[in-house]
Amino acid sequence: NLSVTSRALKILSEEGADIIELGIPYSDPLADGPVIQAASSRALENNITLDEILQMVSEVTQEINTPLVAFTYYNLLINSGINNFVKKIKQAGFFFF
Repeated sequence: NLSVTSRALKILSEEGADIIELGIPYSDPLADGPVIQAASSRALENNITLDEILQMVSEVTQEINTPLVAFTYYNLLINSGINNFVKKIKQAGFFFF
């Protein structure tokens, strides 16, 4: 639920988080533990898309000061094209080192 995620990001920032990692769901998160697998499955079952996540991030990053980093899978970068993917998430407001 992106509205709950948005609120959680704001709360984490308000409470002083130094950095926040936001997972971008992938259909086959086998390398991750059961919690991340379940979260990815729930997001995909609710038809959450990358574009919707990026839209939410672009709105939230206007309201928080905490750097937001993306946790995702290389397959998503390859499917989108690495340069295109990086450009899109940077424009949305994800932090890059």
